Amino acid sequence: MNAPLRIQKTLIALSIAAACASALPASAETLVIRHQSLPPQLQVTGAKFDVDERTGLVRLTFDVFDFTWEGNIVRSESIDVPGLRFDRARREVLYESGSSVVTCARRKKFLWGTSYPATDACKILVRSTAESTGMKDWVVEFVTKEPAKAA
Repeated sequence: MNAPLRIQKTLIALSIAAACASALPASAETLVIRHQSLPPQLQVTGAKFDVDERTGLVRLTFDVFDFTWEGNIVRSESIDVPGLRFDRARREVLYESGSSVVTCARRKKFLWGTSYPATDACKILVRSTAESTGMKDWVVEFVTKEPAKAA
């Protein structure tokens, strides 16, 4: 009678340990995609995944706005990120790092438009740093949670 109780307590302890381990924050991988200095009137905004479904090409695109000139886009820049790819069958943007894969975006259609909003596993961060010599430094980062092991 004592052995079944001991097994039950062991299983409960293992269940609690597994739940606590899964609640730990996953480590992240951060890639600096672009670091550039711009005049103070220019601002980097609108970072997103740009997908060409026909060719399977995935890039990160961000816009540079000039707020002194009626808030118009000065230019858009697209950057290749090693490890980003498009899975046509699942219609998802994937990031591969070593033998691990994480889903970064899923296709979303609304009327005639298609977009690829980022999932919780990937973020595109745009931030500005302190001004130096009359210029403002802008950084675009690609941040992923620890990728799951590929099956």
